[in-house]
Amino acid sequence: MKRLGLLLLIATVSLSGCSHFSGRASSWPPIPSVAELSCCWQSEEKIDLRDKNGDYTFHSVVAVAENQLTVVVLDGLGYRHLTLVYDGTGALRTLAAPPSWDGEYSHYFLLAIYLHHLKPGAWPVNQPHWRVKWEGSKKSLYYKNDEIMTLNYTDSQDPLAQTRNVVFADLPLILTVTTLTRMPL
Repeated sequence: MKRLGLLLLIATVSLSGCSHFSGRASSWPPIPSVAELSCCWQSEEKIDLRDKNGDYTFHSVVAVAENQLTVVVLDGLGYRHLTLVYDGTGALRTLAAPPSWDGEYSHYFLLAIYLHHLKPGAWPVNQPHWRVKWEGSKKSLYYKNDEIMTLNYTDSQDPLAQTRNVVFADLPLILTVTTLTRMPL
């Protein structure tokens, strides 16, 4: 129960601030089709969360297969805390989550995954004010001229395996995501 309580605290602190971005835009962009991601693969990611309350480590498994994106988040002992499934019809289902998990958090989570995997240019869904821009080692999601979410890449030559810091504008939180393994399915 203490682990679940800790995760709830982290999720609330880290993601509740994202909702204040809604003042910049009427809403976050819709999540693109799974077809925008290359198929079929699975990766294991290490997620280090740093905020004013401390540092926390989680693991996740991200898989894309047959028009479905699945994300499972585990704690350091391997206990599942979150499962998200997004399919080709645009339906995002949260199959397992902490009790106070807001569905918007799932949306933000998937946006960060898509930002990592998408090429620079217009957001793939018909949203004219949203775009992806890549400058050097920095990839960002913009709404009009406002930078909303940034991925700062740190070390690898392989763009799909790079360690990246996920930064939300105006939020004192950094997620460092490291791809541990990636394999075809």
